[in-house]
Amino acid sequence: MLKKKKRKATKSKTPKFTLPKITLNKQHKTIFGSFLFLLGILMCIAFISYLFSWKTDQSEIGHLSRSSNTQNVTNIFGATISHFFIYKGFGIASILFAMLISLSGITILLNTSIEALKKRWFWGVLIAIWFSVVLGFFNTSILSGVIGYETNDFLQDYLGKIGTVILLLFFLLTYLITRFKFITDVINSFLNSPKKVRITSI
Repeated sequence: MLKKKKRKATKSKTPKFTLPKITLNKQHKTIFGSFLFLLGILMCIAFISYLFSWKTDQSEIGHLSRSSNTQNVTNIFGATISHFFIYKGFGIASILFAMLISLSGITILLNTSIEALKKRWFWGVLIAIWFSVVLGFFNTSILSGVIGYETNDFLQDYLGKIGTVILLLFFLLTYLITRFKFITDVINSFLNSPKKVRITSI
């Protein structure tokens, strides 16, 4: 009997999409790193100035033009980006984003570890959110931003003020224990320390 040969089903290989690799030489890194460093400084100046001029600049946001009367020291750019980050975003904690952008520029200029920069961005974003929610607890909309105020309002609807405070303290303690390992050692040594009982003879 003739054995029928089983035909192997040939799977059609679909081409995988891969992102193009971008390689930067020293000149490109110097230019890009310098740009990020200076951009972060400019944003930081704009954010600080916005804290004093936001009432005046807020009325100019919708129709910004070359003839707009913005009080921000960085003019239209500062008023626009500050309104986005501070008023609609994370409040005064947005300064951390400006610092992280400058730090990214320094990392590129000095060609240091990118992994360490990723960790700083991760923790920096978490700290910005935490500070924004904490300031929103005190109903300071300009300092907490819309995100902090609305997040805090949402938490209070479900947890109440006491529950929100406990949750914020829990996240603070988690951050301190995770970032600073000596705090864990201090807590463990305190909990595991033998209690000395003194017996006084009468």
